[in-house]
Amino acid sequence: MDDEDAEWDELVGVIRMQMNNNILLVMNMERDLQNRVAQHQNFRNRRRCRRTIYDHDRALACIYNDFFGIYPRFRDRDFVSMFRLSRSRMERLIQDILNDGNEFFRRNSDGTGNLGASTEAKILLPIKTFAFGVAPHAFSDYFQMSRTLARKCCKQYAHTMKRIYSNEYLRLPSSMDLKNVSKLHYKKHGVPGVFGSLDCMHVYWKNCPKAWNGSYKKGAKAFGPSLVLEALSDHHLWFWHASFGYAGSLNDLNILNLSPLLASLCDGTFADLEREAIPFTIAGEEFFWMLVLVDGIYPAYSRFVKSFGQPVTVEESNFAAWQESARKDIERAFGVLQAKFQILSRPLLGIVLSDISNIVACCIIMHNMCVSDRVMGDVNMYYNPAYSFEEVEENQDEVLVEADMNDEQRERNHTMVGLQNGNPNVIDNVLGREEFRYWNHLNDRGEHRRLHDALIRAVNEMYRREHDNND
Repeated sequence: MDDEDAEWDELVGVIRMQMNNNILLVMNMERDLQNRVAQHQNFRNRRRCRRTIYDHDRALACIYNDFFGIYPRFRDRDFVSMFRLSRSRMERLIQDILNDGNEFFRRNSDGTGNLGASTEAKILLPIKTFAFGVAPHAFSDYFQMSRTLARKCCKQYAHTMKRIYSNEYLRLPSSMDLKNVSKLHYKKHGVPGVFGSLDCMHVYWKNCPKAWNGSYKKGAKAFGPSLVLEALSDHHLWFWHASFGYAGSLNDLNILNLSPLLASLCDGTFADLEREAIPFTIAGEEFFWMLVLVDGIYPAYSRFVKSFGQPVTVEESNFAAWQESARKDIERAFGVLQAKFQILSRPLLGIVLSDISNIVACCIIMHNMCVSDRVMGDVNMYYNPAYSFEEVEENQDEVLVEADMNDEQRERNHTMVGLQNGNPNVIDNVLGREEFRYWNHLNDRGEHRRLHDALIRAVNEMYRREHDNND
C-alpha cells in the first residue's frame, strides 16, 4: 500500500510539473504575442509620423558652389548643357521672376521658423526637369524638395514664365520684324519675301483620359494619344507662330483650318503688319504678300509655296530641291526644341490641358531665349532676325542701328500661343463675312500658279549663276 501511494504521489508530481510547464509556455507565448503586437503598432505609428527633413541650406550652398559662386565648380559650357540656358540668361531670369512679385518663389519660413527652399532651387529644378524630360522629384536629392513641392515648382514656373515673357518671346511679328525676316531669308535662301516655314509636331500624352483616347489618337497603330503643336519659324529657328492643344487625330490641314494663323491671314491682321516688307519682285513679277513654305498636304493658297510631289522637268526638280531644303528650317526648329527640352519628346505626364499648354509655352519661350542669345550675343538685346552676331566685327555700326529698331515691337503685346481646343472652324465662318475680306485673295489659285512660275524661274536662274561661278 505504501508503494502504491508513493507511485501515485510521484505521478501527481509529474503531472503538476507538466501543467506548470504548459502554463509557463502559454504565458510566454502570450507575452511574446503582446510584444509583437506592440512592436508592430509602434512601427506603424513611426511610419505614419515619419517626416523627411530636407536641408534647404545645404541645397543652396551646393547651388552657389556649383553654379553661381565667385569660383563656380562648373564652367559656362557645363552650365548650358545642364540647364540649356546660359549663366547670364539664368541670372536675369531669376531677377525677373523675383521682380514679378510671385511670393511662391521667394524664400519664406514655415511655422517653426525654419527657412524653406531657396529661390534658386525653385527655379533650377523645373528647368532641369523640362530639359531632361523626367518626373519633377527626380532631382529632389540635389535640390532637397518633396514630391509635392517639386511638382508645384514646375507648375508655378511654367505659368510665371508665360506671364512674364509672352510679350517678348511669344510676340506677334511687327512690321519691322517682317522686314528683317525677309532680309534674312533673302540672304539665306536667295528669294525675297519669305516669312518662314509652317508645319505641325505631335507631343504624346501618356495620361490622356480614357474617354478622350479616341479623339486624341490617330489610327489603331498610333503610339498613343497625342497633342499637336502648329508652329512657324524662321531660319534662325525662332518661332513666330505657335498654336498648341489640337487633338492628335487631326491632320495638318484640319489644324490649319482651326489655327489663328489662318484667321490673321483672312481678316487682314497679317496684311497690315507686312506693309514694310512689300512689294518685292521675283523673276520680274511683283508680289504684295509674304510667302510661307509648306509641305504637300496644305492647300494651294496664294501665300503658300509647295514642292512638286513628282517633278518632271529639270526646272521643277531644281525648284523642289530648293523648296524642300529651305523648308527644313521648321524641321530643324522642332528637332532643336525637342532635343533641348526633352519633356516634349517623351510622353507627357500631366492631366490638365491648361497645365500642359503652359509647359509647352514655357519650353518655346526658353527656346526663343536661346535663339536670341545665339543670334544677338547679349541677353539684354531684343531679337532682330536681320542681326548677325558673327558679322558684328565686319559691319558693326550698320548692324547695331538695325538692332535698335524695336519701338514698334515693344508696343505690340500679343501672343499666338495657347489652347485652341473648341475653336470654330475658320473656313466654315469666312465665306460672306466682311472681316474675312482677304479670303478670296488667299484662295486664288491663279495667284498661286503665278507665284510658283516666278519662283521656278528665279530658282533656276540662281542655280545657273552658281554653276557658272563654279566653272
